[in-house]
Amino acid sequence: MLDLVGQPEFLEQPQDPLRAGVVEVVDGDHRRSLCAPAGAHALPAPPIRRMRPRPDPGTLLQSARPRLPHCGADQPGARMSAPIDFYFDFASPYGYIAAQTIDAVAAKHGRNVNWHAIVLDANFQSLERIRIPSSVMRSDYIRRDVERLAAFMDVPFNTPSSLGLHTEMAARLFHWFNDRDPEQGRKFAQAVYRAYFVDDRNIAQGEVLQDLCATQHISPDQLQALSNDSATRARLKAEIDLAEARGVFGSPFFIVEGERFWGNDRMPQLEHWLAHGPY
Repeated sequence: MLDLVGQPEFLEQPQDPLRAGVVEVVDGDHRRSLCAPAGAHALPAPPIRRMRPRPDPGTLLQSARPRLPHCGADQPGARMSAPIDFYFDFASPYGYIAAQTIDAVAAKHGRNVNWHAIVLDANFQSLERIRIPSSVMRSDYIRRDVERLAAFMDVPFNTPSSLGLHTEMAARLFHWFNDRDPEQGRKFAQAVYRAYFVDDRNIAQGEVLQDLCATQHISPDQLQALSNDSATRARLKAEIDLAEARGVFGSPFFIVEGERFWGNDRMPQLEHWLAHGPY
């Protein structure tokens, strides 16, 4: 007797002269008799062929395949930890609020953040870009909305006396710092944001930027050289062109794993993506 899956068992059957010439075949639970043709010599009954039912091929494959550890989205290291690209304009109060929280959100999910300063006013926008009218950004609704959002997020905020400043020089300086040391770039960005949206200082003025650069150990002569350096302007323009090519059109704007999120109200969706993956 062979005990292999799908192989027949042979059971010896005693000879019965009354059943000479009769072959019995057992197939599963069914038994049938086949009579030999008339005039044929009677032959001894062969052994009964009992076939075990074959299992489903999928079952065999599953049993043979080695079991791998579960790698769900909530398992550490299961998903690629791509950084978050954070685009902001120093003139944007919404960008300021996002800058106070984005690093903590990223760290919670094991991600890093790449900061990108851009300028959204007309001097750096192509004609095809969608623009939010400056009158809207200076409206009473926006003022109240930002105050309410800052209070909700527990972020210090004072409405600046001058809204909608041109922040080209601040953005150029940010990239100069950030390209050399991202941590220094973050510190400078936070200092610029606090000066504007907490201390109500005009960050478009050279003397204000000079004070902020002094904390980063940049002398007035170095600042003047950077202001006159066409390379820093070209660097900012290249950053803005790349942002436009990636579909960035506002501040704050986040991109992670190719997915785009615009505005502070999309932060919960961004967190859900970081926690559970695409949806």
